Amino acid sequence: MDEHVIEALGKTRVRVKDGKVVEVGEPKIDYCPIFDKYRGVKKLTPKTVKDNIEFRINDFGMCTNDRTVRMKDFLSFGVSEILNTLIVEDEN
Repeated sequence: MDEHVIEALGKTRVRVKDGKVVEVGEPKIDYCPIFDKYRGVKKLTPKTVKDNIEFRINDFGMCTNDRTVRMKDFLSFGVSEILNTLIVEDEN
């Protein structure tokens, strides 16, 4: 069994189990200007968050063994910090 509990778009608690979204909380933030600009979403809801996480699972394998890291996307900011954290934790 593979399970991930993450805070996603809109500071929303999301639970992904075996590559499927099984639980989505209420967003604490209801608007994201970047998400609006590139996806046309004016209000964040549990459904828009779920749809986005499912897109990420299907597109690049987020929360699965088949995930890939692509750096050319405009929303790849933060990846270097995540990778650095993994390297630092692995060294201990």
